[in-house]
Amino acid sequence: MQDHPIRILFDECVGKPVLDAIRPVLRLRTETFEMEHVLNFQEQGVADEDWLPKYAGEGWIIITADRGMGGLSKGEKLTIVCRKLAMTHITLSSKVHHKNNFDKTVAILSVWNDIINRVIHAEGGTRFSLRLTTSDSATLKEFER
Repeated sequence: MQDHPIRILFDECVGKPVLDAIRPVLRLRTETFEMEHVLNFQEQGVADEDWLPKYAGEGWIIITADRGMGGLSKGEKLTIVCRKLAMTHITLSSKVHHKNNFDKTVAILSVWNDIINRVIHAEGGTRFSLRLTTSDSATLKEFER
């Protein structure tokens, strides 16, 4: 039996419509979920190293399209900050991120059993990648720490 809710926090680079589409579907499951979008708590554009520490130690799993690529124009990258704060996170591959909201929603829901069975039990700071296979089905890959 589950003694606390599964906590999923969507980063600003994953649109609110995706969360809004996922939430009612997951109400059909038996697990208890707490799902939020970071923009419900703060304005857009806050640097990752400023907002992530507020949620560290609270059991949130972050879903983001930030894969830690590019320069430091907005500060330290989310994947690095999550690792430092021992926050498990799922990054959307570029191919998934550039899909429309319907296809992103389908991709996330299609790996939901993996999220329940693997991600929530992973060591804090573990990074997973949500990718599409050559047949366009979604898969979840764990990165080496």
